[in-house]
Amino acid sequence: MPRFKDMPQVPGQMWLMPPSLDEMVPRDSEVRLLCEVMDHLDWSILESSYHDR
Repeated sequence: MPRFKDMPQVPGQMWLMPPSLDEMVPRDSEVRLLCEVMDHLDWSILESSYHDR
């Protein structure tokens, strides 16, 4: 009995794992500035409106 499942190989697969978004976004992209700004905002009012179900 095999210990691991034999996975089919995809001939055109370039990566075993996809790269992270950090690796795909250029260092000087405006998206990085937007992300930095969003990280510093106070989201507590918005988050308090959500309830666990």
